[in-house]
Amino acid sequence: MKKSGFYLKQVKKITKPLLVFFVFLIFFTNCSEKQRIDTKTLAKVYTELLVNNELYRNNPDTLSVLKSQILENYNLTEKEYLRQFKELDDNQELWKQFFKEAKVYLDSLKKNLNPEKKKGGA
Repeated sequence: MKKSGFYLKQVKKITKPLLVFFVFLIFFTNCSEKQRIDTKTLAKVYTELLVNNELYRNNPDTLSVLKSQILENYNLTEKEYLRQFKELDDNQELWKQFFKEAKVYLDSLKKNLNPEKKKGGA
């Protein structure tokens, strides 16, 4: 009988630190998931996704792969991206800044695709 009581105490000693470890692990995992993405980065992701939606709208498999690659390039999950995008809805100033950044990025992509227009206009 004494041995079973001894083993029970050992289990209690081990499970308490283990429980504390898992609580901290869960807490830090949830905190890291809610990282803040700056508006400029969010605008770039949005623009790249929008361009790819237009280019590959008839090819959903390619579109899905490209979407995953874009989010991965910016170290984002779709959940994080959508959460950040939704937060813009609540802030008119951030919303304006977001679209301004998206337009600037889209214009820079257009310039990179059409370098002849730049030379001809100069």
